[in-house]
Amino acid sequence: MRLPRGLLGVAAILLMLLVAVPAHAADDTNSAPLTQGSTVSPQALSSALSQLAQGDNDTQLQGLINQLNTQLETGNYGSAASTLLELQGYSNNNNSVPDSLKALLQSLSVNGDGASIDPTLLSKLLGTNSGGAAGLANESPNKMSLDLSTLANLLQGVDPSLASQLLQQSSSLAGTGAIKASSTGPIVTPPGVPNLAISAPSLPAPSLPVGGPAAVPLVSPTSLVAPLAVLVAVIALYLSRNSLARLAGKQALPGAPLASDGDEPTIVPSDPKRRIAFYFAKTVSVMGRRGVPKMKFETHREFYQKLDERAEKPYVGTISTLYEKAKFSGQDVTQAEADQAARAFTGVGEER
Repeated sequence: MRLPRGLLGVAAILLMLLVAVPAHAADDTNSAPLTQGSTVSPQALSSALSQLAQGDNDTQLQGLINQLNTQLETGNYGSAASTLLELQGYSNNNNSVPDSLKALLQSLSVNGDGASIDPTLLSKLLGTNSGGAAGLANESPNKMSLDLSTLANLLQGVDPSLASQLLQQSSSLAGTGAIKASSTGPIVTPPGVPNLAISAPSLPAPSLPVGGPAAVPLVSPTSLVAPLAVLVAVIALYLSRNSLARLAGKQALPGAPLASDGDEPTIVPSDPKRRIAFYFAKTVSVMGRRGVPKMKFETHREFYQKLDERAEKPYVGTISTLYEKAKFSGQDVTQAEADQAARAFTGVGEER
């Protein structure tokens, strides 16, 4: 039986439409990307874990942390993932583990790219979502302040907003004690440096006669010299502000001496506290020569906050935190912490 030509044409069109419809893989249509945290460097994570575990004499905990740090630094991510799971389970079942360390471990994960942090989970575990650090109930105010500062340094490149929040909480916990710097505190005028206010002299408004033809007042060219000179000086200062900052790294302004003037030591002390102070002074000197000077009226935290997005910032943050403990906390520091300061100074890189 032969079909009419019209039906044959319709069948051909339907066949072409079926062939033109693209095929879709069933497994891909409903897949969604997994949410991952931001990857952190093994060195920064190792520094943070070591600082948070300070004061804990649990040898098994310390051994697992050292094992995790070694595996991450050597790129053995498969073994590092297993060690992290063991650490998370061990810390959950051990009340002596500091809450700050426990929160960091629970928010960590290890994949093929290395270790990453989930800042949302970390914030929840620390209790910052409720307006405080309620998750650190088993820590003293002093240790809580130091631990929040350590976590803030680690999160600078991961979640700057959470890092700023933790720094503010750290300063609030310190109160009127040894740590007085605040990232939102008032601007301090350096001693011996007067407040300079540059104002251009005001010129009287020209008066126009009422009624009759308007007369244009004549302005003497000499009367414009002073305001123009002030305007040029202000513009020149603004355009050369970066050059002045670099110059300040090598020369002190009157009344505001640099913290590194005559303070840079040359011999490495053997005492851990003095050794940490040694590397802090060396760091201040090196950064001053790179155009980021530390003035004598500035605290170590104010100096660290000036670094912005510089590559040396995480290493300076580690040295600053160790210096804060050695100088102001009244606690003993270990030789391992002094070695940590030395490694951080290597990251800063002494100028040749």
